[in-house]
Amino acid sequence: MKKNILSIRIPTLLGIFLILVTLASTSYLANQGVITIGRASLTQAPQRVRITNVSDTSFTVSYKTETPTLGSLNTGKDKSLGLVINDDRDSQTAKPHVLHYFTVKNLAPNTLYYFSIVSGDTIYTNNNTPFTVTTRELGDTTSSPNSMSGKIITQEATAPQEAIVYVKKSSDPKSISTLVNNDGTYSLDVSKIGIKNNSSDSHILQMLVLGDQKESNITIRSSAIHPVPIITLAKDYDFIQNVLEPSASTSANFQSFPSFNFTSNSTIPQIITPKNEEIFKDAKPQFFGTASASALVKITIHSQDIIQDQVKTDPNGRWSYRPIQPLSPGNHTISITTQDQTGITKSIEKTFIVFASGSQFIEPSVSPIPPTPTSSPTITPTPSIPTATPLPPTPTSLLLPSPTIIPPASSTTLPPPGSSTALLTGLKGIGITLAGLLLLILSRGVLHI
Repeated sequence: MKKNILSIRIPTLLGIFLILVTLASTSYLANQGVITIGRASLTQAPQRVRITNVSDTSFTVSYKTETPTLGSLNTGKDKSLGLVINDDRDSQTAKPHVLHYFTVKNLAPNTLYYFSIVSGDTIYTNNNTPFTVTTRELGDTTSSPNSMSGKIITQEATAPQEAIVYVKKSSDPKSISTLVNNDGTYSLDVSKIGIKNNSSDSHILQMLVLGDQKESNITIRSSAIHPVPIITLAKDYDFIQNVLEPSASTSANFQSFPSFNFTSNSTIPQIITPKNEEIFKDAKPQFFGTASASALVKITIHSQDIIQDQVKTDPNGRWSYRPIQPLSPGNHTISITTQDQTGITKSIEKTFIVFASGSQFIEPSVSPIPPTPTSSPTITPTPSIPTATPLPPTPTSLLLPSPTIIPPASSTTLPPPGSSTALLTGLKGIGITLAGLLLLILSRGVLHI
């Protein structure tokens, strides 16, 4: 009987003990910043933003993100906006997309409208001001539609998961667009760009098919669009010269579809770490935040002794700073002073707490280390205001100066992975966990015998 009891209990208790040891070690490594959970993505910024289908009652905003991201459009007749537009494919609940497509409808002719883009948790504007687009004057409603149709496939001969077709006359910057259907088909009314139905005139049309991973450029005559031959994404076509994969000089003509990108060069000044009243057990915590690209950031830490230093942001607008001398235990304040993209000096302040070594406290925070740290306490360059990057030609109804990102105040970047030694320790912990689970399974088998 005693032998049976031992055979039942020892493997079970040993397995539970190993699991508890692993959980404790994993928690310790996470608190030390050795094990990381993830990192805030910088891939949600709208890229290749285009304004198309501008009519007397509507317009369309489309763009691409590097990863599937939730998006929406804020729009209105004044800068207060007020109207939220979901993606055309999301009638009720917003879903993450790589290609984003918003149609603003029921507008007044020849009227100025404002809009901003919400991508992920960030609002994208034009230097803290909404973008603008003007609807066209009341158009001619007597012309009959002229449908241009076709089909898009991938290199695997399947319909693309997401795709947008853009079309314009080679001699006119005004463009129209449409989403590709789930089966790969599409249809556009080219009468909206002046291609009349049953007309003897032949116009050269340019097409851009933008997929979530690949794209294609096409040149075709308006007389050959009923239907357009099948387009395989990642291949370019010149149906005028009957050429597949046109030369570089021919492909260069497709760059006339105006678009603009958002980058982090327009980041507003902020302190990401610490958050207000954040607790550190590290006497030399790592601070980081954002400001304009290549801007000088003056840092002041109010401690027993006031620490004053300065760093310069990297090309993406990120900065980081770690004090050389340990901070005394207790309450502290960090403030930054820098110029935003408009040249206005901004000051931001956060409070934090440093605990003495060996103190007991709840939920200590680990000092995050952002990617590509740029701390350089000895640098003393002259403050500079980054200049706006020129944008490509755009329709006269759209104002496209350099855009501005408004990041959320609560965004936090987690630290990068630790050293190879820490990784080995983590792997050992995983091995111990698996061994404990195996013993539990074996013990359960004994119990049933």
